[in-house]
Amino acid sequence: MRTRERRRLVLATTLTVVALPVLWLIDRDDSDDGAAAVVTTVADAALPSDTQDPGVPVFLDNTTPVVPPAVIDIAVPEAPGTREASGDATFKRYVDAPVERPCTTSLAPPGVVLTVTNVDNGSSTTCTNTRSITVPPGADIAIDTQVYVSIAELAEAPVPVRISW
Repeated sequence: MRTRERRRLVLATTLTVVALPVLWLIDRDDSDDGAAAVVTTVADAALPSDTQDPGVPVFLDNTTPVVPPAVIDIAVPEAPGTREASGDATFKRYVDAPVERPCTTSLAPPGVVLTVTNVDNGSSTTCTNTRSITVPPGADIAIDTQVYVSIAELAEAPVPVRISW
């Protein structure tokens, strides 16, 4: 870089460093009045006028007819009878079961054929109550895995069921 260009750069930098604070000090007093005037003007414009009529709110408008709600019927299943029970069913793999379609529950007598109906989807199956294994906590009946898949997916366990015999 030439000496002449260096001098020009130093002079421009010096003038900038000195001129900016001087301009800021001069303009500092004038900027507050302008900002206050703008705020006052905007605040005055935002105030509502007494001459305007607000009108009727939309939710109080009586021109729209109101239709009464319809009656909704809710299906409620019957209470279990003397040879029925309600509970939750889960699955368990039976090894060397004494019968072909085993299940275990304490809600029914041992050795009887049970009809297990899934309350959620209406699917049903039959199994024989063997009481050969313990029922897992949180369930009322344990059904062999091969029999359980006919009423529900394995991922849905436990499912609400109605047991009859």
